[in-house]
Amino acid sequence: MYRKQVAFQLERTVPGTFLMQGLLGGVLGGFVAAYIAALAWKEENFVMTLDLVSLAVFTGGIVGIIKATIMRGVVYLIGIQYRALTRVAATIILTCLSVAVAGRQANFDPEFIRGWLIWALVVGIPVALLVGSQVKPWKLFTFGSMATGEVDQRSGSKSVLATLGALPLRFLSITAWVLLLLYLAPEFSRSRNVGEVLLVILFLSVAGFYFWFSAYLTFRSPRKIVLFVVGALINFPILLICLIALREFLHEFNEKVFIYVAISSSFLLAWIIFLVARLGAKLSPGPSLSITSNKSIVAAPNLDHQCLGSRFSEWQQHAA
Repeated sequence: MYRKQVAFQLERTVPGTFLMQGLLGGVLGGFVAAYIAALAWKEENFVMTLDLVSLAVFTGGIVGIIKATIMRGVVYLIGIQYRALTRVAATIILTCLSVAVAGRQANFDPEFIRGWLIWALVVGIPVALLVGSQVKPWKLFTFGSMATGEVDQRSGSKSVLATLGALPLRFLSITAWVLLLLYLAPEFSRSRNVGEVLLVILFLSVAGFYFWFSAYLTFRSPRKIVLFVVGALINFPILLICLIALREFLHEFNEKVFIYVAISSSFLLAWIIFLVARLGAKLSPGPSLSITSNKSIVAAPNLDHQCLGSRFSEWQQHAA
């Protein structure tokens, strides 16, 4: 039976979810705002860029929590469950009005007001989309093929150690992709010839594929033998880079070479931990229902709903 999805429905089962959703939305919005600023300002100092991103992410997280609390309080007081489109529209209208009034009263510079408005919208819209939705931020730590669909054969419990073994590779891949975007931000804002632009795009695409594919496998990994083969293939170039950089580093100290050694060895170590956790876990799929199953869906246990025809038949029997 169809059930209407309303705002803050998840709060009934997990109280306080709106705070985590607000934090996640603020962090994402803060990073996007900082990246836009890095592209606009053409900042070539990577340390300064990291400082800007850290400040924007921290501020965005605080703003996201405050905004989420206000949104939850409004819903609690008036009792109206509003959809995501309504939340986004209200955020855009109220943000524009607030920035316009505050800027006019304080006589701020138009450039400052424009930047303030962009930052407020970029941070506010993700928060409006996430707060009150069915998104579970903690799934970033707990979700995965080793945590949701497979269980330990002996105890019947979820494989916690296998899930923990996937976290280093998961967060290392996401962090590396973020740092790569920030590092290459000045490259996109400079005026270069077509060949250099294509070279930067190619490098970003190849590195991005490795990072995101590694992170994806921690969420949805294939069968063990397939995972082992795929892991060996995509990490073979990383192993070569690590060995070549290590030989150069041992021959003569170089800061850039040391960075290559540190990054490649970190990914290799994270992949080894992930493979040991994934291949060593004794897992088996849980029970499921299928249209090709021998048992009919009527015989399945713990069904929450019955069809309308069966309920009508029961009503007729009671009425007779």
